[in-house]
Amino acid sequence: MAAYTIASVIQKDASEFSAESAVALAFEDRRVGYGEIDERSDMLAAGLLAAGAVPGDRIAVLCRNSVESVEIFFAAAKLGAALVPIESNLQGIEVDDRLRDSGARWLFADWSGWDLARDVIGTDPGLGLVAVGAEMWTRGGERLLPYEELVESGAGSRPEVEV
Repeated sequence: MAAYTIASVIQKDASEFSAESAVALAFEDRRVGYGEIDERSDMLAAGLLAAGAVPGDRIAVLCRNSVESVEIFFAAAKLGAALVPIESNLQGIEVDDRLRDSGARWLFADWSGWDLARDVIGTDPGLGLVAVGAEMWTRGGERLLPYEELVESGAGSRPEVEV
């Protein structure tokens, strides 16, 4: 029996359900196929590697359910990273505690977590912040990484990581 990993599940489904009509995820007005989730999670994982992520990193996610949160889930698995989901209804100190306790090196935040993310990133300058659905953020004049830019930076790549 073949061993399966979380990363291999989406790869297998992408090859089995390659037809454009095979919808893997429907969210709001978007319909996304297995192949697109597989490709974009590859790109995101490769982009994270290029940005300095390594297998074993912890990736915190302060986002509501979305297509992007699914891409982040599979990208973390492909990278060999641990996903740290953080509830968007928490207060700043609780988010900060979860980030510190988990040892997260990356924080993905969308509009629901932007204010909390802005509050806590100032206390941890080593935390890489990825803005999901935002053009650009700044922290003390430093430009933070927009999600789509990180995804596009890994275009055409599969992460070369032994998971």
